[in-house]
Amino acid sequence: MILDWYKKRGRNLDWDSIAIIQWDTLVLDSLSKQFPGIKKNQIFLSGVRPLDSEVERHWDWTRTDSDERKNYLAYIEYIKKEYNYSDGLLASLFIFQIFPRIYFEKYLSVSNKGIGMLEYKVPTYAKIFNLPFYNKDLGVRWFSDEAKPLNAIPEEIKDDYIMEQLSKDKGWRIFHPYYKIFRKGT
Repeated sequence: MILDWYKKRGRNLDWDSIAIIQWDTLVLDSLSKQFPGIKKNQIFLSGVRPLDSEVERHWDWTRTDSDERKNYLAYIEYIKKEYNYSDGLLASLFIFQIFPRIYFEKYLSVSNKGIGMLEYKVPTYAKIFNLPFYNKDLGVRWFSDEAKPLNAIPEEIKDDYIMEQLSKDKGWRIFHPYYKIFRKGT
């Protein structure tokens, strides 16, 4: 859908980067304050990490008993054949991203866009395309029960947790998922 927007409209607009934020994400500070110094061709992906054996064993998109496993293996073969790439995949949780314009230009050249899942193919293509990553910890919860500001499971972030973070100078300012109308102090 984002690539379709880019092809039909976005490429004709003047911009360097766009932020893609899931609908149920609560952002409580400006993006310029949250991502100071992000450069023109840098990409940011929430929770980006190597797709290592721990991720592969536990993640719905890659684990051996998953219906998605076949697609994952096909993607590995595809990028090996098309890009001579075998350095290892990256993974992310597609909660909050900042894409540079150049990502879309390069992604248009991918001949089989349907293979693979976006949460590992977007960061892996960014690596294949040699795009620099903007590194920032947004507190993504991968496989723990520890309270974190961003998680990909439908477990709403608690108001008390948000208020505690807002009271800290260096506390988190982006939370996912959050389904209600947020009113500070309620």
